[in-house]
Amino acid sequence: MEAKNTCIVFGAAGYIGRHLVGYLADSGFNIKAYDLNDTIESFDCDYSSIDISNAWELKGIDWNVEYVFMFAGVTGTWNGFDNYDKYVKVNEIGLQHVLHEIVKSEFRPRIVY
Repeated sequence: MEAKNTCIVFGAAGYIGRHLVGYLADSGFNIKAYDLNDTIESFDCDYSSIDISNAWELKGIDWNVEYVFMFAGVTGTWNGFDNYDKYVKVNEIGLQHVLHEIVKSEFRPRIVY
């Protein structure tokens, strides 16, 4: 059974992620927030620094949540060309790592990408 009103937000320190975390906190959700940054604005949530491009860092995550919000990534059209390796490593391989860990778990949260 999935944990009601519990969610994961990857990319929680970015523009969309931090606004989503604030909204979800105000709406009564229990939030597990993740980002590369060491800290996040002071929201009422469980925050950890994580690199989704490193599959080992995802091993300890509890996927028993209602939603997984995926807003981690390298943004900007120029990054797809100028920083191709980093862009693919984070945006594509990182997403694959997250999806792989969810598939291996017994839980099936809704994924918002």
